[in-house]
Amino acid sequence: MGESLTIPVSLAAGGAIPRGSLMILSTGTLVVSTGATTVPVAVAQDTYASGDIVAGVTHGYCYMAAHDGAIAVGDRLEPAAAGRVDTHAGTAANTVVGIAWEASAAQDDLILCQFIGPGIYDGT
Repeated sequence: MGESLTIPVSLAAGGAIPRGSLMILSTGTLVVSTGATTVPVAVAQDTYASGDIVAGVTHGYCYMAAHDGAIAVGDRLEPAAAGRVDTHAGTAANTVVGIAWEASAAQDDLILCQFIGPGIYDGT
């Protein structure tokens, strides 16, 4: 597999951030993303408490938390609730954040994905 760019982003967590969560910027801190139209900037590589300095993958291969057990290998991914990812619904307003390299069996499974960096819109 290719390399990932994991960096301490030098921003504090604005709340609890579980490992594998998509993160967005909020008032100078990082928080978990909240839904399909958010634009994540990184994926948390560990679990962080509020105020911790966060390290995250800004693009490349990493583990992301699955929303449910319905993600298949090769699925395009979009943000879901609580920083998780789900299969992209094909809705133009929903952000594409990566590709699944592993399938999920249950909610909160950490699955290998390719994070494509700050999200793009599907354009369908």
